[in-house]
Amino acid sequence: MRLNAFAVALLLATNSLVWASEDILNRADALIRLQSPEQAYELLAPLEDELAGTPQFDYLLGLSLLEQNKPQNAIFAFERCLTVEPTNGPCRVQMARTHLALGEASNARAEFEIINEYNPPAEINDIVRGYLNAIQNLEKTQKRHLALYSQIGMGFDTNINSAPSSTNTIANTATSLDSAYISLNLGSKLLYKINPYLTSLTNINIQSRKFDKSLPDDNSPYTTDIFDYQSIDANFSIQSDLESFELITQLQAQQMWLNEEEYRSIKGGLLQLQTEIANGQASIFRQINTLNYDKLSTRDTKRNNTGMIYYKDIETRFTPSLFLSVYKGQEEAESNLTQYLTNSFKGIAVGSSLNITNDISLNIRMSQEKRYHNKQLFPIINIYRGDTENSMNISTNWRINKHFSLIPSYNYSDNQSNIAFSDFTRHVISIDLRVDM
Repeated sequence: MRLNAFAVALLLATNSLVWASEDILNRADALIRLQSPEQAYELLAPLEDELAGTPQFDYLLGLSLLEQNKPQNAIFAFERCLTVEPTNGPCRVQMARTHLALGEASNARAEFEIINEYNPPAEINDIVRGYLNAIQNLEKTQKRHLALYSQIGMGFDTNINSAPSSTNTIANTATSLDSAYISLNLGSKLLYKINPYLTSLTNINIQSRKFDKSLPDDNSPYTTDIFDYQSIDANFSIQSDLESFELITQLQAQQMWLNEEEYRSIKGGLLQLQTEIANGQASIFRQINTLNYDKLSTRDTKRNNTGMIYYKDIETRFTPSLFLSVYKGQEEAESNLTQYLTNSFKGIAVGSSLNITNDISLNIRMSQEKRYHNKQLFPIINIYRGDTENSMNISTNWRINKHFSLIPSYNYSDNQSNIAFSDFTRHVISIDLRVDM
């Protein structure tokens, strides 16, 4: 009797839970119809751990997120719904809408084509036809897309010359210099979809930084503005969609000016393969660059490195994204007089991005690189140089509206070397206003 009583109690509790859930789902559905998706989400979110995988719940949860303009979160709920019920027409339509909101025209088209295979009623056909026309217009826009931005900022750099904090008597190196600065960045991105499998991308970025014109001390023969610099970066890439993976080939170039004089140029290329692994994106890459110094050709080097990158979005609060990169390579001096510059290196970088709110994101990146100069002894000191450089970047992006963003950031770098005058520590604090056009 006790066992039967327990079974009855369990059955009643289960039925009560089902009835309560059905009531909440009905209320959430009504709120969405009344254009109150935020309130619907507040009802549904506490039940996600319990009801995730239930088609009706996942459909309403996804819809409440989509109507709040959160397609990057809604897509996970619709995927769960369609996994259980592949023929769920309303869910399939909302999944297509989600792809459209994310700018994924081809994925949206595929969803609507699946709906057509089910021979839906005439009124559904009309809806699908309307969306397909919208997709066609989106694809025309995506075939050739130009984006421009400008960014103006100000900041303070505690070590603009990357020097040690105290003068080295052997090499007579200068102490580190600090200065406030203003910066201006301009950029453009042109995307052109050659065909469904080939896309080209051209990026051009111009950067200028001017330091406060001041004397570091009474004995200094120069002012800090001699470290003003400008640079132009350009790259052109072709992305090939090969179904199971993507192939990216890229040409890269940079010209840098220091104190209004040509200082250094970089030319090279990148080859990268990327594919989806464990619900994330994995890449392997090979990069080769030549560095040429305009007034000191003995510093010219050739740098090549190989590495791997893994990136993953996590479906949880703040929708964090994580990345990990490891690499190794060689930098070879081209002159026989400066083989002590030749070094092998290896590094690791980790980072994360958190969506604190719909408009504010937090980004963190940390890295370490070790360099070993084992080909030639360093002049005068007669030792093989070895360096370990650690760096960290923390930034916040506040998207004020679709055109304006405010970006405060902090950068830290520290180089520890067995050669004293190569040691340095640097802190840079800045705030930038970015305008996307």
